[in-house]
Amino acid sequence: MKDYAVTVTGTSPAGTTRSGTANIHVYDFGITAAVSPASPAYACTFTPAPCLYVLSTGSNWYGVNAQLLPGSSVIGLPQVGLTLTGAPSGTLYSYTPNPGTPTFASNLTLTTTNTLPGSYTLTVMATDSRPEGGFRSIPVSLVVVTPQQALQLVLNQVSAFQAGGAINKGQANALTVKLDQVIAYLNSGNTKNACLQMSAFSNKGFLTPQESSLLLGGPLGVYAVMKSLSC
Repeated sequence: MKDYAVTVTGTSPAGTTRSGTANIHVYDFGITAAVSPASPAYACTFTPAPCLYVLSTGSNWYGVNAQLLPGSSVIGLPQVGLTLTGAPSGTLYSYTPNPGTPTFASNLTLTTTNTLPGSYTLTVMATDSRPEGGFRSIPVSLVVVTPQQALQLVLNQVSAFQAGGAINKGQANALTVKLDQVIAYLNSGNTKNACLQMSAFSNKGFLTPQESSLLLGGPLGVYAVMKSLSC
């Protein structure tokens, strides 16, 4: 994969020789994907990796990279368009930017609205824009969770804080009781009280701003759950 100068020579029956030279530029690219930095580092047992969690009504994003492979020409590169297949019903996607010229990075945002919870295999595809151009694709996993499941992940984070010594047992219990009550309200269909309980869920001063952000912020935090329920 590089630049080549090709010379074509032809000789007529009369012995006249003519030649011409053309430049051929050869390149190839690959694509990779990673979950957004905003996503908590939840252990994912689903394959293929990477694995992105999103609320059934919410949003999250992958980072996608289209990279030139070593030895590729950088002359006359075509644009590469990005698409996605396999997204479940109720899920919209967009790439920013799209298309692009390798090497480039793009954010793939997935927005869900009442999407059925479960795990899905999606295919990220990058296609050379020329008529004769090829494509590259990679599989990724999407895990759609209910508000209750998202709050359980928040509870897991509270347990991790306690195990790591960031908060003591009493502080962990105070947070756990509130979140357990929210989950119980949601399981019984009492969204109003669940919203009121989450509104009262606040940092009591024993969490650092970063720890508080892990519980409240992000695509699966308490605030995202509240938004998904229209609290």
